[in-house]
Amino acid sequence: MRRKFLAPSLLIQAANQSVCDVEVFMHNAMWSAVAGSVFQMRRLDVIANNLANVNTTGFRGDRIMFDSYLAQIDDERFASNRKNVGNISDYMYTSTNFQQGELHQTDNPLDVALATEGYFVVQTDKGPMYTRAGSFQFDLEGQLTTGNGLLVQGEGGAIQIRDGLPFEIDEQGSVYQEGEEIGRLQVVQIQNPETMEKVSGKMFKATRATRIAASDEHRVVQGALEGSNINLMREMGQMVMAGRAFESYQQIISMMDNVNQQANNRLWQVS
Repeated sequence: MRRKFLAPSLLIQAANQSVCDVEVFMHNAMWSAVAGSVFQMRRLDVIANNLANVNTTGFRGDRIMFDSYLAQIDDERFASNRKNVGNISDYMYTSTNFQQGELHQTDNPLDVALATEGYFVVQTDKGPMYTRAGSFQFDLEGQLTTGNGLLVQGEGGAIQIRDGLPFEIDEQGSVYQEGEEIGRLQVVQIQNPETMEKVSGKMFKATRATRIAASDEHRVVQGALEGSNINLMREMGQMVMAGRAFESYQQIISMMDNVNQQANNRLWQVS
């Protein structure tokens, strides 16, 4: 039986193809580990911010997302087209959790919470913004404002409180002094809150995609505040997991770097 031998050119071509396959695998593995490390660092930052605001009235927690970038790494075209993929951080984005927080009784008449869906409207120099943080106060003119001095909007504009006189707010948000209705808190429904831009942990701005409607079925609670929607134990668990994942990615990077060095040394010896 005759043995078939490959031509030297074919042997070289096969060897080069094998080397290319190994290089693609090594590069993609290293890139995946680097991307994973960056993601876990950003994830730890987001979790730390959530934990720092666990007691912030009306705060809405965030999650960091990274799916689109990780999907590209698995694509066979990624290795040859990596320069066109862009910065890793460009593919990370935060997603806000709009789940309602728990209500806490304060018995302060200036504290107002929503027991249903909806948002209070606040006037700023950049237009109306929306919040569920109802820790209000008076300004020097007796107008109802947020803690940082932004006007709380009523259905007819700012709400003017006569100083020195007690006031009540009913479940519909109507404000009374001496039995007379002097204003009504403007409460709106945000039908797609995920489209809003987060200005701060508890203040949001509508975008062109945001659908806003008047609220007819809300329930206002005077003398109460809505806490943050952060689950302390869950966030602590997520922080531990993110820290361990970051350490694992760092170990992979170190291991791949060692493999690369060993491969380069062997190639140098052969040549």
